[in-house]
Amino acid sequence: MVSVGGSTIRIASFPSGTRLLPPITQSCVFGVKFSPDSSRFATIAVRRGFRVYNTHDGVILFSSGPGDLVCKWPATNPLAWSSDSQHLFVANPGETTCLDLSKSSSSVWSIHETHPRVSLVSNGRFIACSAGSSVSFWDCVSHKQIDSMISHTTEIYCTALSPSGRLLACGGSKNVTIHRVRDVLSPEYFDHGLPLVQVSDPALKSWIHGDPANAEMLLSEEIASTSSPSHYVLANRTLIRVHMKQVALTIEDVRESLQLQPSPIGYITMAVALLAQGNREAALCMFDLAFHDCEPHENRFLLLLKSILVFECGSQEEAITLVGHLATRTNNDDDAIYLYTEACAHLMRHVSIIADTFRRFLKLCI
Repeated sequence: MVSVGGSTIRIASFPSGTRLLPPITQSCVFGVKFSPDSSRFATIAVRRGFRVYNTHDGVILFSSGPGDLVCKWPATNPLAWSSDSQHLFVANPGETTCLDLSKSSSSVWSIHETHPRVSLVSNGRFIACSAGSSVSFWDCVSHKQIDSMISHTTEIYCTALSPSGRLLACGGSKNVTIHRVRDVLSPEYFDHGLPLVQVSDPALKSWIHGDPANAEMLLSEEIASTSSPSHYVLANRTLIRVHMKQVALTIEDVRESLQLQPSPIGYITMAVALLAQGNREAALCMFDLAFHDCEPHENRFLLLLKSILVFECGSQEEAITLVGHLATRTNNDDDAIYLYTEACAHLMRHVSIIADTFRRFLKLCI
């Protein structure tokens, strides 16, 4: 946890409140934000530029200095990080600065309106930038504006993006408006279906073809190749290791995944890991968190997975009833019906299908 008061920046653990570093001095700071992997944090000060600090020792990794890269106005939410923690986006009236920490270089591009109250949010693929009464969207890679915009009749004071990037909240003087960003941007800017399917092709092929050892090796190589592995990769390796009965190695991966970004697949994976450790009650409670940031069409599949978890926790009759209702109440004739009814048949034969159901679902998504 990082806090700013006056000219002092303090870093403390949460929830204990234990101070982790001596106070850091920087004048006129009005914004501070941790990177997704928590290895660094950025600060921004009026007319004094922005800095990036190492979380572990407080060393300054980058300082723009009081030059061109200076925020002249106290914007509401002027800092946003890319998902890999390597790029920092800084808002200024009329422009956005992108800092590439891996190269210690920066670039600047103009935004849609020059306005002192600027707010940035990002899911790592796009940036939503509010200024005045509208929100523009920008591609994180090309730095080019995406055609779509959201307009309000009154000024937007602040914005917030859901973990999946699908919902954008815009705060005004008297109300908050929720927008479905998926109705505005093309599908390429979002994860498709259940987040579990975000996995490299080689690992996916090994997984669905029944070679978990090779899939685990490929995922481990992917994790070792970067200082900031994706939360999807960590969650996927946890599922593989549970399937391989390597329970002792699972909890650390999934905790890191949830720390990087809370996600449905992270909560599902933690539930499966807890169940493998014999903690049934905690597994069921953890699984329910997966419903918090899902599209309506994903809830049915999550309910199917929960019925499987209920079955594995020992409540076989309840699980069979749940999955039976899902199979009979499906409104369209798609692959999901096959999955539901097959799962029901397996459950009625008292066959454990947690890993098999995940594998079959992935195969449907290829």
